Amino acid sequence: MVPAPSHPKWSMLVAGKIPYTPKLLGLKILMNVVSMNLKKDSSTAALEKNIGEVRAFFVQYESQLQDDISQIFG
Repeated sequence: MVPAPSHPKWSMLVAGKIPYTPKLLGLKILMNVVSMNLKKDSSTAALEKNIGEVRAFFVQYESQLQDDISQIFG
């Protein structure tokens, strides 16, 4: 199960503070876009927006990301 958006590891993941290399190409691209977005705007609102986008990707591809979810949130 994908953790709630309020889980503290989401902000750490999106901010690049957790060592993580995505296996899915789409997620790699999304993480790069999020990283660039946060370099431009690191406000709380921008962080929350990017967490929402990354979490939505995890929800959509949850069956393919079980190992990743365990690695990050386990």
